[in-house]
Amino acid sequence: MAGADDDSAPWVALGVYAARTGQHIDKVRAAVRRGRLPGRKGNDGHWLVRLTAAEADLVHDAGTTELIAELRQRLAEAQDEIAAARAEAERWRASGEEARLARAKAEGERDVARAIETDLREQLAWHRQPFWRRWLAR
Repeated sequence: MAGADDDSAPWVALGVYAARTGQHIDKVRAAVRRGRLPGRKGNDGHWLVRLTAAEADLVHDAGTTELIAELRQRLAEAQDEIAAARAEAERWRASGEEARLARAKAEGERDVARAIETDLREQLAWHRQPFWRRWLAR
């Protein structure tokens, strides 16, 4: 980090750093823990992060703030669209599963009906024979 060694850069709390840079506080905490951001514990035992001049100026740019807000809104809309698409896909999957089960049930009923039809045809053929053939066939 170019500006991390600057002694004039102020040390701020993790929450302040996160708010000024627009990052989530857990992301800042993880970066300090992994050594990606310079950090130290203050007198009160809480972590402090060095805020460079470039990071401090980031907040004062109104265009950047508006852009970040717009991008966050677009991200939220995209996430909503993704959730809706996933719900739609799940609905279609469930519908397909129901159709598959209905088809399997109909095929089973068809096979049973064919077996009954075959049995009835055999019985009808038996009863259509003359009496004496049925009597001798026993």
